Amino acid sequence: MDTRAATALAGQIENVAEFCRRRQISRVTFYKWRRRFDAQGWDGLLQERSRRPVSCPSATDAAVVQAVIKCRVELAAAGLDHGPQSIVWTLQRREVAVPSRATVARILSRFGLIMAQPQKRPKSATKRFCFSRPNECWQSDWTQWNLADGHRRGYRRLA
Repeated sequence: MDTRAATALAGQIENVAEFCRRRQISRVTFYKWRRRFDAQGWDGLLQERSRRPVSCPSATDAAVVQAVIKCRVELAAAGLDHGPQSIVWTLQRREVAVPSRATVARILSRFGLIMAQPQKRPKSATKRFCFSRPNECWQSDWTQWNLADGHRRGYRRLA
């Protein structure tokens, strides 16, 4: 028998904790399913529900998203730089509520307005700083300063 159906029919269960242990569900889930069955019957109990939150209070306002997209299109049509930082500067000049540069980049990426350009990646991004043997590479840090009487002092730390 399905665990949800057993939960619905569990009106005569004496020990809920033992029932939940045997079925490997939490008591919170047990009571949630029982409430659904009492309120909506079999349809409410057996139907899968979305786990998506009802709202997202930290989401960017739709008006700001539209302003960012509109600004991107206008800058591109004018032949100007239309990257995230340029959009932020343009919207600041227009005195519009402006999100951060990273938020603008996420908005543009979400709507498919940013094209990946791997050729712009720095060459160092493909090289790892690791070696095959211990002590194969040494790094030293030098610090030096001048004293008031003209002498130089410093120390060396090997890493």
